[in-house]
Amino acid sequence: MLPARCYRSLVATPSGEGAVAEESTAGERGLRLDAVRNQERIVVAAAGAFSELGAEVTLEEVARRAGVGVATVYRRFRNRDQLVRAVVAHVLTAEIEPVAEIETDDPWCDLAATLDASVAAVAAHSEVVALAHAAGAIDVDVVDRYLHRLDRVLTRARAAGLVR
Repeated sequence: MLPARCYRSLVATPSGEGAVAEESTAGERGLRLDAVRNQERIVVAAAGAFSELGAEVTLEEVARRAGVGVATVYRRFRNRDQLVRAVVAHVLTAEIEPVAEIETDDPWCDLAATLDASVAAVAAHSEVVALAHAAGAIDVDVVDRYLHRLDRVLTRARAAGLVR
């Protein structure tokens, strides 16, 4: 048996996306570290596969690209829609949020950078966005999180008199 500190879990938000956090309740176990790494590899592989090959990508192809078995993909994501939802959350977290979090002394540049990152992410992952839309897998909480970040940047630009 592995020591408890080797286990981590996904802290589920109401939207179903998760952030990795240490397990705090004694006696409960979350995902092992290798399982968390596999899940991250699956999501990154799926993002690339959907962007390169389109909607017809099989979960077998995603598993191959992630270097895991197809059973691991199905263990982490019960269906394709869950995987698409996870990819959308990953794109927001990896490509847009880091840019939106940067605050310089120029609110206009911050706003422009955030909008540029948003457009670039949607353009780079247009197939994923289309899949999410078609499957109804655009998570309201993920969109709300994005809008909250954008509102913060817009508020700074408004306060500086740069936008109305």
